[in-house]
Amino acid sequence: MLKTRVIPVLTIKGERLVKSVRFENHRNIGSYISAVRVFNARDVDELIFLNLDAGAKGILPRLLKEVTKECFMPVTLGGGVRTLEDVQLLLSCGADKVSINTAAFENPGLISLGARRFGNQCIVVSIDAKRVGNRYEVFARGGKRGTGKDVVAWAKDAQARGAGEILLTSIDNDGAMKGYDLALIKEV
Repeated sequence: MLKTRVIPVLTIKGERLVKSVRFENHRNIGSYISAVRVFNARDVDELIFLNLDAGAKGILPRLLKEVTKECFMPVTLGGGVRTLEDVQLLLSCGADKVSINTAAFENPGLISLGARRFGNQCIVVSIDAKRVGNRYEVFARGGKRGTGKDVVAWAKDAQARGAGEILLTSIDNDGAMKGYDLALIKEV
């Protein structure tokens, strides 16, 4: 039997650690460095660190280097990744993997190029999903824009293009204290 892995996801906005409910109403919950130290002490398997402001305000290398310097586990960095140069920047900040969301959907070739240049194990495609009617749809731009694309079809496409991992997030269950969206997970 496979070991259960613990991989927390930390989100920042305005250089503060935040939590949301269904991707809205971001509440400040403290210091991201303190959170990283807590997860170090708890021996989590990996850490995912997403900068929600990076798309609008740019990638913050100083902040990301602070995070990776404190991490004693593999770390995935994401937020605002649009180009291979952005992937390289996050790797140079200490990331083991890079999460790509909207740019992967808008320019799927970025997945293939990133996988060829840095290796499949480095490329994580983040999929934000929301139930629309009787199916799950991919949402982009921080969960604000529906794409019309089916989640399973997009996950398969991303994998075929070279994504080493999929980071699947249920917008419906985000911060709602409902646990995992098991129906979504089973579909994908």
